[in-house]
Amino acid sequence: MGDRYKDSRDNKTIPMIRVGEVISAVDSKRTGRIQCRIEGIDKDVSDANLPYCVPLLPKYLNILPKEGEIVFLFQYESRHVAKYAEYQTQRFWIGPVVSEITKLNFDPKKSARSLMSDGQLKLSNPVGKDFQGSYPDKLDISLQGRNNADIIFKDKGEQNENGEIWIRAGKFIDTPERNEFNNKDLGYIQLKYGGEQLKRTTEEKVITNYVYDDAKTLINVKINTQTQGTDPNTLAGGLTPNEYILNVGDTIVEIKVTNISTKEQIAEMLPTTFPNRESAIIAAQTFITTFKIGNWKLKSNSNEVLKTNGGDEAVLNQVAFFSDAKKEVKKTIKVIKLIPDKDKKSSVLNVVGSKINLISHDGNHTFDLTNPESLITDEVQEKINNEAHPLVYGDKLVEFLELVKRYVSLHIHNYHGMPSTDLPNKINVLNFDLDSILNKNINSN
Repeated sequence: MGDRYKDSRDNKTIPMIRVGEVISAVDSKRTGRIQCRIEGIDKDVSDANLPYCVPLLPKYLNILPKEGEIVFLFQYESRHVAKYAEYQTQRFWIGPVVSEITKLNFDPKKSARSLMSDGQLKLSNPVGKDFQGSYPDKLDISLQGRNNADIIFKDKGEQNENGEIWIRAGKFIDTPERNEFNNKDLGYIQLKYGGEQLKRTTEEKVITNYVYDDAKTLINVKINTQTQGTDPNTLAGGLTPNEYILNVGDTIVEIKVTNISTKEQIAEMLPTTFPNRESAIIAAQTFITTFKIGNWKLKSNSNEVLKTNGGDEAVLNQVAFFSDAKKEVKKTIKVIKLIPDKDKKSSVLNVVGSKINLISHDGNHTFDLTNPESLITDEVQEKINNEAHPLVYGDKLVEFLELVKRYVSLHIHNYHGMPSTDLPNKINVLNFDLDSILNKNINSN
């Protein structure tokens, strides 16, 4: 070992572990070898002649220190007798040494040595504003990146046998202190196991549809109010009374009463001009009342007329029916429901981010998904964000389809005023359980 260790050997303090400053982490063969300088030992050795240090960590963990950081060096004695035999002994490294959790990105020699008894700097307290959550808890097992990402195996305590893994990016707000938890747009995948498993069961559900008895008489009412000025316009019947008060001129009423089965015209009010909309509505209603006998229905471009004769439902459907025309038809079906199973556990996967993209390699797109350096570059990411097809909200789709079903149920043909025939296609649409298209195991916001 040489005389250098004689005194320390006698005192049983042989330095088997030393601290080395990383001089170079460049290794063209990608072996993980680095070159380090041990203070005092390597004072006469040039940077180029420093021996390679072999990593103690296996290749399955890809970690390299940066130049200027320090590592722990282990070495065994060389049998080769030479002037510099001591620095030629095989060295092994593990590190880098990081003094504080907020210095994962880079911790230079002077700062990193603050962990040790001979350190010149005092360790600081990393706790800051909203620090909790920025880094793993002390009982967690984690893999931490140098920057703003980590993988955490959560420890919920000895009494909790459930498993939980976090994969996070953007865990803290990017400030020099690196100690403020990002509660705004943190991206993460959370996989949990435990709690109660959801099991499928069935329950009865009553579907209610409505059909209308065939009307015998159709009353078609058109009320058009003209605006004043050089370019008059026809105001829609859906406006509120207050929306007809400015620059409004004459109102024209035209009404036709038809026998639906024979298509014979029973009566009509020829286009008649009134000085204002209010007087036109009164005159139209007086005429209509005469023909609201038996089984009738009324169509109009005027919401005022529709509401007077059929209420809000008539305004919604754009048609009013005689009293008791609407018949309720109920059907009982079996639907799938998810309920907790207290005897079994289950797993949950939460994917959270400002933007979530699900893309397959063989999908209908031209996105470059396999860039060797970054997988998806910033340019491709922007293209994906703008061009990838958005997913629908399932419950909103059901809400829209309910409107389609309502349209199918209440649709009236303009030509002869008859409802659509109850053919199998129509019945199938009306009786389809829209809840069945929802996957209750996958949710989004």
